[in-house]
Amino acid sequence: DDGEGATATTTITVILDETAPLVDQPANITYEIGSFGHEIMWNITEANPDFYNITRTSNEPVNNATLIESGPWDGNNITRNVDGLNVSRWYLYSLFLNDTFGRNTTNYVNVTVVPDLTDPTITSPEDLSFEFGEDGYEILWHAYDSNPKNYTIIAVILFNDTSYGQVSELHTFIDIEELDWTFVDPDGGDLVTVVDGLFLGNYTITLTLFDDFDRMTNDSVNVTIYRDERAPIIISSGDLSYEEGYTGYSINWTIEENNPLNFNLTLDGDVYENGTWDGEEYVLGVDRFAVGVYLYNMTYTDFFNQSAFSLIQVEVTADAHVPTVAEVSAFQTFSSVTTNNLTIHAYVWDLNNISNIEIQWGVGDPEVVDFEFETMDMEQSEIENIFTASLGEYNHGVVVWYKVVAEDNAANPLEFDSGWIAVEITGQGIDRVPAVLYAGVVILGVLSLLVILVLYTRTRTR
Repeated sequence: DDGEGATATTTITVILDETAPLVDQPANITYEIGSFGHEIMWNITEANPDFYNITRTSNEPVNNATLIESGPWDGNNITRNVDGLNVSRWYLYSLFLNDTFGRNTTNYVNVTVVPDLTDPTITSPEDLSFEFGEDGYEILWHAYDSNPKNYTIIAVILFNDTSYGQVSELHTFIDIEELDWTFVDPDGGDLVTVVDGLFLGNYTITLTLFDDFDRMTNDSVNVTIYRDERAPIIISSGDLSYEEGYTGYSINWTIEENNPLNFNLTLDGDVYENGTWDGEEYVLGVDRFAVGVYLYNMTYTDFFNQSAFSLIQVEVTADAHVPTVAEVSAFQTFSSVTTNNLTIHAYVWDLNNISNIEIQWGVGDPEVVDFEFETMDMEQSEIENIFTASLGEYNHGVVVWYKVVAEDNAANPLEFDSGWIAVEITGQGIDRVPAVLYAGVVILGVLSLLVILVLYTRTRTR
């Protein structure tokens, strides 16, 4: 109502900053000489920061009190790296914080550096055992030391056979001596050696680590490479069946074998293809075959004359769909004041193409026994899959019966019969738009849409 009102009041109280900066106490730090990645992180709470400084005191004989850094402070947490200090010394880091009201806080963290009295550390990977020729195997050790120096990887051959397999592609283990062992991660790094391509046999591979103070650690992994006594393992795509005329079909064989040599593919008992084989998948297109059954036999043989075979049957069934005939239409054009020319249009398509398309027509009753009709082939128009036939000139009032018969090009031809359709010849005005032009525009619009719909429907029925 007029004259009414309301008032809301919010009280904001700003209190004085009477608190010095608050610091979460970091833990003291002890680390081994040479190690890295050590930091002091001070987590700080302060609404009105001003400036800070970090000083360091120690039991160093000289320079035992040092200003490390100082400057304006924006209130963020402060982190200080403490790597690289001298061994057998202690260091006291002091953080001084001051706010804009002159209140301050000092925090202390002790850092002690101890001698490197520990051996390098190393993980112990499991022993390896794999079939001759198989690859992708490696030994991975994770190693660490505060003061890494060098390492060696050496193999002891317990047994090997340098005549087994395709020896030109094999080798003995190559010993490794790395004089400068370093890593970038404070927690150490990985040392990897690949054991692919070794001769058949049994090996002991040993990693030995040394640091700057002559301390060492080693670890050994046993590697056993056993004989290939297994025939190729074949996985096929399986038997295949498709309807005549369709495309996009293929068959394939995937093989598991460490020592591939050759293959032989036959089709119905006759050699289709053969040759050397490197273990890759074999893919074969089988589109547009004639109706029938085809038997493929793939045989794979490895380097040790072990073989396996796989059969795939491809069956191509007869076309089960009659040709598609749609939009069968009659168009009349002016000829004289008493006659019109009659033309028939139809959309005709089949996956296996059309072998014959004809039109039958006549005047009278197609249901009676003595009905006489004429026959002619329809002609392809300038528009794909659109066929036409000019039936001639007829007087107004005459009823013409016609039908379209189409046969496809399949192995077992299928026929479409539109059935008899009647059209009455009617008068045409001379001043009208020519019917042919009008009909052409209509056909282009309607049949363009129809082509899409028919193809989609035909595909969905397969």
